[in-house]
Amino acid sequence: MPDRIAIRAKLIGSFAVMLVLMAGLAGQALGRIQA
Repeated sequence: MPDRIAIRAKLIGSFAVMLVLMAGLAGQALGRIQA
């Protein structure tokens, strides 16, 4: 059970990191377009 929880936590963590990176890239793109 702990293994499943750890794997799930890793998946959620990596997914969150991807979302943050995508949000950052989108923000830079919007900033360049507005500028």
